Amino acid sequence: MAPTCRKCNQPLDVARPKLKVCPACGAAVPSRIILQQLGPALLIKEEAAAVQRQKAGKTLTSVQNLILKLRTLEPEGTEFYSVAATYLRKQARPNRTYGVFFIFFGTVAALLPLTQHTGLLHTLLLLFGYLFFGALGLIFFYYSSATLKNLPKASEGDDTNDRLRRLRKVAMHNPQDPVAALILHLTEDRSFHQ
Repeated sequence: MAPTCRKCNQPLDVARPKLKVCPACGAAVPSRIILQQLGPALLIKEEAAAVQRQKAGKTLTSVQNLILKLRTLEPEGTEFYSVAATYLRKQARPNRTYGVFFIFFGTVAALLPLTQHTGLLHTLLLLFGYLFFGALGLIFFYYSSATLKNLPKASEGDDTNDRLRRLRKVAMHNPQDPVAALILHLTEDRSFHQ
């Protein structure tokens, strides 16, 4: 479903890569809608680039190959889930590493006042660094771990609705990713309750 302008209720064209104002009335588009439509816009761009690359006789990128493969698979099938979940897991794993890295930075900042004789201002700055880097690391680690937890390996006996629900849940947390936008689009009209 295409988003509409909040002022004139005209549908907004998601194919426009930099949609900042409504073409009908000139009203500013809220940043929430811009971020939500970034994934579908990038999906359209990737598919157009794939067509151009095929016409030029060039090989497709891995994301373009993945998009073409997902378009050929049935969303209720185990293979669709396996391919999509593998991609989303690969996207989440570096974030977990980044989370551990930031938590480490926060811990180092917290331990420095214990090993060095610093003034009150430096101690407060290092304490702020501990809180900032630790919080940032926990956010990265938490979301990537939740993604990996929500996307276990698939087997033929799994409930299709549950698989699709979990896949959509993870894809919704990655709205700027073109593959996640395709997953949401292909599973949009399926008969399951979220």
